[in-house]
Amino acid sequence: MKEPTVQKSLELAAETERQGARFYSKMAKRFADTGDVAAVFEQLAADEVVHEKKFEALLAGAPEDPITAHQFDRDQYLRAVAISEFIKAEHFVDIDKVETVQAALNHAIGMEKSTLVFYYGLKDEIGGHEGLEAIITEEKNHIVTLTKRLEEATK
Repeated sequence: MKEPTVQKSLELAAETERQGARFYSKMAKRFADTGDVAAVFEQLAADEVVHEKKFEALLAGAPEDPITAHQFDRDQYLRAVAISEFIKAEHFVDIDKVETVQAALNHAIGMEKSTLVFYYGLKDEIGGHEGLEAIITEEKNHIVTLTKRLEEATK
């Protein structure tokens, strides 16, 4: 990213949500016979689609100007987190190898934690926007939901 912008960061956020929706949809189909866990994955997939649309709305109002020199370090941080945690991370690379409910839930929890790290960095860059705050709250709730399901699955 030669000229980092807030827009590019928001585009990356929207892409993470698209990937999350694909992951959850795939897990819902894979574990369709598990009933409540499949339903959780279906709901999370739907949530991710909503989040993507919120990021696209934020993107519509984002400045196109390159990030200034003092903002560049934050952008580099966001890129580093995004690339390592989403684009190339195990959360998306080997999802075909996820074979158990417990593995899927652990995978999803890791993905959601990574998402939060990225979104907190994005919040530092664009400020406390209401839409982003709502997404952060929902991502935290995803971690709680998934953790409860994992606890139930391991009893």
